[in-house]
Amino acid sequence: MNILSRYHLRSDKRRELIEDLRISLNGFEGLNLKKRPMEVIKTEKFDEIIFFDGKAAFFRLDGKYILTLKGAIEFRGKGLDLGLDVVVDMGAVRFISNGADVMAPGVVEADERIKEGEMVIVVDETHKMPLGIGIALKVGKEMEKGKGKVVKSLHHVGDDLWNL
Repeated sequence: MNILSRYHLRSDKRRELIEDLRISLNGFEGLNLKKRPMEVIKTEKFDEIIFFDGKAAFFRLDGKYILTLKGAIEFRGKGLDLGLDVVVDMGAVRFISNGADVMAPGVVEADERIKEGEMVIVVDETHKMPLGIGIALKVGKEMEKGKGKVVKSLHHVGDDLWNL
């Protein structure tokens, strides 16, 4: 991945970014990010990648901030409980980890609150570890039924964003 620019945020820009993150992410108020080192990277592929404490935590897509996998792992259980998990069976793990979209037959469980077009975290059924971040193509109730794609993959373990 080719990095176009990298910079630390000034305090006024930090406040703006924290407000944007609060609007984009449910439960964001519980995180204490005001005093953590904050850095922004712009690449050819991503408008912005936001780093906290040296870890890529969020990226911006179509004007909306989305958690990275490292962000999901870091912030899970620390005030940012999205509750928008899609649980896949262990047979799907290999495919999801290679960037495949989530197909309905591999879904074991999906949060009923998921709406079409929302960001979801794809986790494995055994360890509940995040494997991918995606956009829901169906509502949560319909993901376990039928066939076809139910989550479009945006970011997965081992991709360029993971390796930053």
